[in-house]
Amino acid sequence: MPLLLASTWTRPACLVSAFVARPSLLTRTPTSTRPRTAASTRMMGAFGGISSQPFSTPAVTPKTPSTNSNDGDENALDLAEFRRLGLGEEVLEGLRAMGIKDPSVIQRIAIPPALKGDDLAFSAATGSGKTLAYLLPIMQRLKWQEAGEGYARQSCRPRALILVPTRELVTQVVEVTKALSHVVKLSSCGLHGGEDFGVQRRRLGGMVDIVVASPGRLLQHYEKGHVFFSQVTNVVVDEMDTMLKDGFGPDLKRLMVPLETKSKRDKVQYLMATATLTPAVKKLMVDEGNFPKTRFLQSEDAHKSLPTMRHIMLDTKGGDKVQLLLDVVSQSRQNGERVMIFCNTVASCRATEHALREVALSSVCYHGDMRSEERAGALEKFKSGEISFLVCTDIASRGLDMPFVEHVVMFDFPLNPIEYLHRSGRTARMGAKGKVTSLLTKRDKVLASAVQTAVAKGLPLDALSARKRDYESGGKLSGLSSGKVGSSSKGNKHTKYVANGQKAAGGRAGSSGAPSERGSRGSGRPSSGSSSYGPSRGGAGGAGSGGRGRAPAGAGARGRGSSGGGGRGR
Repeated sequence: MPLLLASTWTRPACLVSAFVARPSLLTRTPTSTRPRTAASTRMMGAFGGISSQPFSTPAVTPKTPSTNSNDGDENALDLAEFRRLGLGEEVLEGLRAMGIKDPSVIQRIAIPPALKGDDLAFSAATGSGKTLAYLLPIMQRLKWQEAGEGYARQSCRPRALILVPTRELVTQVVEVTKALSHVVKLSSCGLHGGEDFGVQRRRLGGMVDIVVASPGRLLQHYEKGHVFFSQVTNVVVDEMDTMLKDGFGPDLKRLMVPLETKSKRDKVQYLMATATLTPAVKKLMVDEGNFPKTRFLQSEDAHKSLPTMRHIMLDTKGGDKVQLLLDVVSQSRQNGERVMIFCNTVASCRATEHALREVALSSVCYHGDMRSEERAGALEKFKSGEISFLVCTDIASRGLDMPFVEHVVMFDFPLNPIEYLHRSGRTARMGAKGKVTSLLTKRDKVLASAVQTAVAKGLPLDALSARKRDYESGGKLSGLSSGKVGSSSKGNKHTKYVANGQKAAGGRAGSSGAPSERGSRGSGRPSSGSSSYGPSRGGAGGAGSGGRGRAPAGAGARGRGSSGGGGRGR
């Protein structure tokens, strides 16, 4: 007798039976053959609809070929490219110890002006080496400073501050910093919430050159007199777009007051790094960050997908979205892949993780409603390989460098193209290969079709919109199908550099008052690269639904962008 007709059964048994016995949604032939009208074609995006075939950005031959050759001998790494950028032997020795051969595109662009002391905000694709793009010039400048006559280090007075938004990112940047500073002979420490305050105070009491911290915790130590900024010469704001959009602006402004006072006597250099440098972010730099005038640098791969990333979009066609997810991840389990599964809300995240556990798939949640210790534990299990599936909200889409992630699944399609860039950027990092699978409901198809077209043509994604009318004749994105649509930064006055380092346009931060981008009316989605933290409807889009805040297993969620019924989506 079939399991579903047995006299007694449990919910987990029922789900397992459904998973094994039901035909796969990946191969099932749709029953509807109703012809599409012109209007319905436009509803799916004005580019021929959603294709389930894999697609990628066309590969581009690098303009600056590699000149280093290892041939299996570490001593053969002369790091000629890094040396030409202006780095000294001590820093090069640190790179050699890390096994790094050649600079990435953004490192070639950002390091020379950073070594000169310019204030910079630079943007490049996720996983392209932005951390080293600011760490290397900072360490070199600190070593030059030490070589000056009469210089003496002082306790409780760091010389460089690196500000990041999350505890996990503090830990990650500290690891890279210590790997270099051990060879370069500089000291560093990290400060974040959730750790003993007294332990951090004792760290600051010694001779510390570089402090990596979340703004709130650093501000607490400063106000209690545990740290002083009189010796600070370099300040970095990493994940700048997240910092400015997620409410860190007030803390940053309070930290800037003593730094501005110090800068009147001695120059303080500011470096800001981000994967998405949209007009809205530039405006926030002036309104929220209170930063000095800044040069903008942008690599050619900014706001674009990577050629090593394979994208797949699957239309649920009114079917069971959870079952489709199980079909997708079961293949990843057979391939031994570690997978990140993104949801738009906490409620959707919890329900999706519950569905995976019910069919014996090892998984763990990662979202903003968890305590810092719980998130750190979940991340450690995923990194160690104890857990194969990390079910998360957009809190995991920024900054985390996990090169072992081979597959990203978007159970809930993101509400704007910027989040698509950040989520997909968790795989295919630093030249590795990766796969991105998106599960689509009806409400997702306009933006999904635009993303599919832009990726296949190698175009920037940040200007895309979820509004159907933007792609119709006369709309601001009507040229997408012909490849004539560029980045939303086009036309704004800022310094932009391409891969060969040539200057394309000039300007300074704050010289162009770019208007804030508005969310789309009626669609519940922000448009044109705006943040998903404005008022919008978020949710899982459960089986066959229009996706209006419905999570699997009936967990309702209606929130703001990436946050939802269970609490903050981040």
